[in-house]
Amino acid sequence: MSILNKNLDTHFFLELKSPNKVKIFDYHLTKPLIAYVNVNNVLAIWDWERKTCLKCFSTAAIESKDLSKTVTVKSIKFLDKDILNALFPGEPFDSEAPFYAGTWLIVVAESKIYFYDYVSEKNETISISQLDGKQPRCVEPVDMKHLAVGCTDGYVKNFDLGAWATVKTLKGFHHKTVYNMMGYKQGDNSKNRLVVSGSDGTLACWNVEGEEILFKFGMLKSGKQVEIIMEKE
Repeated sequence: MSILNKNLDTHFFLELKSPNKVKIFDYHLTKPLIAYVNVNNVLAIWDWERKTCLKCFSTAAIESKDLSKTVTVKSIKFLDKDILNALFPGEPFDSEAPFYAGTWLIVVAESKIYFYDYVSEKNETISISQLDGKQPRCVEPVDMKHLAVGCTDGYVKNFDLGAWATVKTLKGFHHKTVYNMMGYKQGDNSKNRLVVSGSDGTLACWNVEGEEILFKFGMLKSGKQVEIIMEKE
């Protein structure tokens, strides 16, 4: 068994100290940017390469109609054309759609999803009505055209970024809040897949296009596996 060198020099590019505990964090896949929200619902965006804070404000400011309103943030995610091209190289998309011209930080709140452009400072939103009345919890890109929205009742809404509308719903397995999702693709010719985990201990890999589960399993609180159905190729 090899022994690691404990004297390795570790260098941190940037060390931040928020006045309050950080509860949510994300980083940009292709640019030197990080974002966080602390327990007081203050959102900050930093350029870690230049060690510069680009934006810092209360999340209530995102809802410009009522600055006194508290906006409780559930999750955040950088998303733009550069990130999508890095995740899904070569996939076609509608370059004329307004979404692809933005530099977005997605802020998932209790009542809606905010798309905040941290360069132009314009906003776009996805309302609960556009999600068929479902309350959002987290988001994850499925491909160049679609964004998965995990909801508090276990549903996953597949949202078309070009048409700006929900086009599909993944349901029937997760029965409580969807906490995490991860999109992936096994090869150039394979279909995009989405791994979804819920607070009820369920985890499943979905074929989003076919709205079918490829494999799934559930966990008891004790950590014991209760069910598993593996993918059949």
